[in-house]
Amino acid sequence: MVAHLFVGLLWCTLAPLALLGRTPLPGAACRSDGVEMLAGIAVRHINWQHKHGYKFKLHKILSSNYRQVPGGCRLDVSLKLLQTKCHFSNPKPHQQCVPFQMHERGAVSTCDVRLAVASGKVIVSKHLCATRPEHTNAEMAWICPDCPVLLPLKDPTGAKAAHQVVLKFNREGQRRKFFTMMEIAQLTSGYISNVGMVTWLELALVETDCPREAENTFGRCTPLCPNRAVHVFCQATYHHWQDQIAHLDCESYPPQKSSMVSGPSCAVLFHQRPEAFACKAQLGIRKPAVHHICPFPLLINRPYWFQG
Repeated sequence: MVAHLFVGLLWCTLAPLALLGRTPLPGAACRSDGVEMLAGIAVRHINWQHKHGYKFKLHKILSSNYRQVPGGCRLDVSLKLLQTKCHFSNPKPHQQCVPFQMHERGAVSTCDVRLAVASGKVIVSKHLCATRPEHTNAEMAWICPDCPVLLPLKDPTGAKAAHQVVLKFNREGQRRKFFTMMEIAQLTSGYISNVGMVTWLELALVETDCPREAENTFGRCTPLCPNRAVHVFCQATYHHWQDQIAHLDCESYPPQKSSMVSGPSCAVLFHQRPEAFACKAQLGIRKPAVHHICPFPLLINRPYWFQG
């Protein structure tokens, strides 16, 4: 696989598909033995479009349909992807990210992708993924009774704990700006002897334009654009009976200098944007426990009544 190849694709949510760039490939790409290379490009495309949750990496190619066409070739490929521990805001390449272990309650995704190579350039025209927890809670109860239970991302206790994490991070940190929650990435729960019920949460924070003391004001804090904002990813443990965060560990990522996103749209995070509602509507996901890979392209030019 040629690791340095990259296809820059951008779905403009209020306009037809726009291509940021098409990376020239060697002529050998249009050969049946180039399927693995094109599958790698498909995974990069999926992660490029995946603006919430964790990055995915290729586990295996399930099937492929390669055919020569005038001026190039086409490929329909089915891929099995594994969720990694890298949040999408993490700048680390997905190939270097470590997948979740079984007891960590990660996700898997099966993706059907269509690619075309014409004049030595690659275009990914669509993908559709079925994302799910690697094992359901019922399955895990048989496989590993002591393993954590996977909770819905909007679990009330998890939301309460996440709010405490944001306050704790801003109060105890040395950052000049106030950080707000970007999203809850994962919630799990379990029972520990002498401690009681515990919720483990992973969540992403983003730098805003407010000073750190913003929690004491009623002003609205606007998230900075990715090319200006520091992003933070936290792992925390919440003890139910104490109603407090017992452990908090965070890592920060510098502004994404190569980001193409800028302007007023940065004030609205993904989960409040039209594409997030369209993604939920197309997938029919109401109470997700994992962040599903959205279809590409997204159909957002029609009204969606479901926003739950």
